[in-house]
Amino acid sequence: MELRLWEFYSPAYDTNAKVESGIPDKRITIYWNPNVELDNQGKGYFEFYTSDSEEGQTIVVEGITADGKILIRKLIIQVSQVKIQ
Repeated sequence: MELRLWEFYSPAYDTNAKVESGIPDKRITIYWNPNVELDNQGKGYFEFYTSDSEEGQTIVVEGITADGKILIRKLIIQVSQVKIQ
């Protein structure tokens, strides 16, 4: 059996043309990363683009500590429409 590794696709909105393309981003899963590194204070950092959903977006962070404890944190964010000039 062959093991395949897949990379999670996350679009880059790095130009005004991409941001203002008019193509709605209705992804359900907007970011996934199984390898978030923590700093020496135990904090991890990541960035992602939100979808164009007008509803609140749920963020779920899950992990396992070095001693095997399971961690789960869930929060809901509301994203407002921002026009880039």
